[in-house]
Amino acid sequence: MAFAMKYAVIARYLTAPSQRRSGTRANQIRFIVAHDTGNPNATAAANVRYYESSRNDLSASAHLFVDDREIIECIPALTGTPEKAWHVRYDVTGDNARYGADANDAAIGVELCFSDNGSINNEEAYRRYVWLLAFICYRFGLNPATAIIGHETLDPSRRDDPSNALRRTGRNFQTLINDVVKEYNSSVGGTATAPPATAPTPAPAGSIGVATILADTLNVRSAPSINAPVVSTVSRDGRYIVFAEQNGWYNVGTNQFISANPAYVSFAPATPAPAAAPATPAPAAAPSTPPAGVAPGVGTATILASSLNVRSGPGIDFPIVKTVSQGDRYRVFYEQNGWYNVGGNQFISASATFVRFTADAAGIGVATILATALNVRSGPSINAPVVKTVNQGERYVVFYEQDGWYNVGTNQFISASPSYVRFQSN
Repeated sequence: MAFAMKYAVIARYLTAPSQRRSGTRANQIRFIVAHDTGNPNATAAANVRYYESSRNDLSASAHLFVDDREIIECIPALTGTPEKAWHVRYDVTGDNARYGADANDAAIGVELCFSDNGSINNEEAYRRYVWLLAFICYRFGLNPATAIIGHETLDPSRRDDPSNALRRTGRNFQTLINDVVKEYNSSVGGTATAPPATAPTPAPAGSIGVATILADTLNVRSAPSINAPVVSTVSRDGRYIVFAEQNGWYNVGTNQFISANPAYVSFAPATPAPAAAPATPAPAAAPSTPPAGVAPGVGTATILASSLNVRSGPGIDFPIVKTVSQGDRYRVFYEQNGWYNVGGNQFISASATFVRFTADAAGIGVATILATALNVRSGPSINAPVVKTVNQGERYVVFYEQDGWYNVGTNQFISASPSYVRFQSN
């Protein structure tokens, strides 16, 4: 399924390292924060020039700027490996409550440029903004109805964006979300459908089935009640995974419920998944040598999705080499940029939505690096020589713990401090 590329995304990166662009790799992208610049009449190019000229004066930043002529990416997100941008205060809590992560670590920040004197065509800028938000959802497998949040929602005492800009065209934030959903559906060439990450058929493990919308439009509410607030609207022929039924309502995501009335919805129950075959290496896949800083022999991946693409490299832009099926199990040789290598030049998504990961039984668990960079030492001591450095998000088999250090290989130790490492036991 291709996405209609209506506009070009121009890469014009800020200098790194600098205060505005540290060059630190982002975590797995979980959501998008919608902003506006708060600076009427300044174009995308002007905002990026200002960011570059003040790159060592201030830390505030964003990934992309949109006006009526250009979409400029100044911190890699779509045109390169995503990096962190500093676009929401760390001490706000709404992002963690909704998405389980800080916006600066796991969200793309998008700024809408606008004018109050006609120097920017606000309608055209809005169209490009809507398209870009939809494209980001497609690129990272996000649900456009739930994965976009306004800066004003996360930091209401200090911010009023993007509504500040949306009001110039008589719109509000809910209108923006509705338009992004429509753009998403239009750009993938379908009617109203859920994003690919949330609407495979048959339903994946952990769900009870799939709901197909029969009504022209149907409200999605925040709780299983006609009195609960409406969070979005879905359209005829849209198909959604159902995770549970409660009081005559189908749960189709976190705090998202639709009526189970058969006048409005057709429900197809999930079929049992086939029994999983014994763990085997990926067919025709030779063992892989991981890049520097990534440990080999991580564990086993069990496919949860009804089908999952295997790509020739660790990214959604790499060619598809084959498709694997629900219940299949594959040896994972290493993890890179949110993808599991399952042999040779074969990679599958490491998203827990699609894959269940099990660490090697030979170890006691798996350590996920939380620090931006962490030294690996030749012994369990701060005084032992540094043999290499590992990076945030990488995962390593832990063979044993000694004196507050994890052994991750022969003469290789990392700190066991929870400030630097998250440990998951086997």
